[in-house]
Amino acid sequence: MSREARLGLLVARYGSYLFLFMSHAVGRRRLPMDRLELLAVLLLGLVGLTALVRRPLTRPQKVGLIAVELALTFAAGFLIPESAFFLLYFIALVDIFFCFPLGQAIAVMTLAYALLGINIASVWAPWSAAYIQTMGSILLGFIFTAAAVHFAVEQRKAREQAEHLLKELGAAHAQLQAYAVEVETLSVARERQRLAREVHDAVAHVLTGLLVQTQAIRKLLRTEPAAAAARLVTIEDAARRGLDEVRRAVRAMRPEHLEGVGGVEAMQRLCEQFAERTGMRVSFLTDTNRPLAPAQDVLLYRTLQECLTNAARHGRASTVWAQLSTKDDRIELRVRDDGVGGQDVRPGMGMGGMQERAQAAGGQFRYATAPNAGFETVLELPHTGVQAAAG
Repeated sequence: MSREARLGLLVARYGSYLFLFMSHAVGRRRLPMDRLELLAVLLLGLVGLTALVRRPLTRPQKVGLIAVELALTFAAGFLIPESAFFLLYFIALVDIFFCFPLGQAIAVMTLAYALLGINIASVWAPWSAAYIQTMGSILLGFIFTAAAVHFAVEQRKAREQAEHLLKELGAAHAQLQAYAVEVETLSVARERQRLAREVHDAVAHVLTGLLVQTQAIRKLLRTEPAAAAARLVTIEDAARRGLDEVRRAVRAMRPEHLEGVGGVEAMQRLCEQFAERTGMRVSFLTDTNRPLAPAQDVLLYRTLQECLTNAARHGRASTVWAQLSTKDDRIELRVRDDGVGGQDVRPGMGMGGMQERAQAAGGQFRYATAPNAGFETVLELPHTGVQAAAG
């Protein structure tokens, strides 16, 4: 109910009380002083109850409040039986529908109507024509008033609920904005990390091959200049491919070797080219014929690429064995070399990136090594559900 409507009800209520008192304090309806004083006490009691009706009350408090109001109204009806005392019942009817839900309010309204009938019976004989006509008219007024008040109460509830939902929506919107800022920050950080891994995978692999070939050319320059010149052409070609890889990584695209070919074929080609550039023996075996998702292609290819690079750069290996196999619902890539191995291995960006991407894909990444025992890396992925692993 709006503020204007509440103010209108209060004016009507207090105006009715004042009208009843003044009409019996002066004029032809004047009451004896003792009855007038008693009427004033009853009306003041009803005025005091008005302040309580609009406050949040418990169910027992509401029952007690309406009981007192009906009792005061019923008593006032016997003090002024010859006047329009039933106005007090209409005021009580408004309070009844404000305090109780519809079913209970109708029951209390029935009780108030019965009390009103008792008051009117003191003026007209029960079941007389005047009595029946008066009760019938008041019943119609009760029904109309009850419907109007119930409609107003439902409107108030609907507005309060709308205001509550609006506040919740505002809070949810503010929280969503905070989440959006947080997600944007995390996305930027994740994208930077992803680009760093892509650049590392592309550049480290190419530079390792260039380093190995440069060392070989240094030895060939003195003894076989022609072979050294041929190696320089290979280095130039590898450098161009590395530059293209970096550009593709910055554009967040798939690796060049995966463009237009399947993941298994691309890994086979990677091993052959790496062996050709470095002079290492690289064996690649596979028993899987299942199609790989694009995310799997990138993750498996980058892991194999990193393992080959580490075997040449850190392990100083001469042979690398790589095997891609399918076990039940999982895909396993196992890469082993005969390098120098190590005791305490601290994963760098390459190994750390592989581990992060494996976890993001719902897989597992592990490695094993020992001094002079080579290095073995194992990547296991679920055959499905790794579409997000490419990032």
